[in-house]
Amino acid sequence: MNTRDRILDGAQQLFWKHGYTKTTLRMIAREVDVNLGLLPYYFDKKENIGIEIYSRFMSKFYERIPYKEYDVQNSIEHLLLTYLLLQYQMNLEPGLLKLYVELVKEDVLKYSVESYTFKSLELIEQEYHLELKSLDLATTISIIKGVERALIVGNIDGKLDMDYFDINVNLVKCALLYLGIERGVIDENIAVVRKKLMEKKIDFTVFNGEIADEH
Repeated sequence: MNTRDRILDGAQQLFWKHGYTKTTLRMIAREVDVNLGLLPYYFDKKENIGIEIYSRFMSKFYERIPYKEYDVQNSIEHLLLTYLLLQYQMNLEPGLLKLYVELVKEDVLKYSVESYTFKSLELIEQEYHLELKSLDLATTISIIKGVERALIVGNIDGKLDMDYFDINVNLVKCALLYLGIERGVIDENIAVVRKKLMEKKIDFTVFNGEIADEH
């Protein structure tokens, strides 16, 4: 295993055990037996380590999303199911879920743009003939990141009471409204996706305590 991968694996163990915020670069260097002064050669800051660990999990999960099993009919269903099923898979990894919440709270993920987001937006662009410009894409992604952080932090602070289904549905809804998709169309697709997930017995509420534990 090369040094870069050793750093990621060692950091992951520490993030799982102590949390992202409480883990320092010095702790990571000690864990993987690498000189602290050499860490910037591989990762110039801790945020990049957190983002890469998060991203490699999400990329793995994305490759396994069983779209055919859910009989996806259009690009909005595709986008909703992408976010919801990725969240569900993440919920099954307590350490990853805790890392995700901390990265969102610390506003680290605003620097991370996953390929599956671009893929989903491309499908919507094609279906609705939107001809999106780079500025439109950047703004849409910023909306998703901003709403995601507001809702997660709102839950942590006790100002909101939303499960992960509602969090992801709302951030997708805000992005679609910005793109000009009619609210009625969005709501119809949300209802369809909700029914499909219920039929598969996918439950997002049982993991709500993971956010509450951050108080």
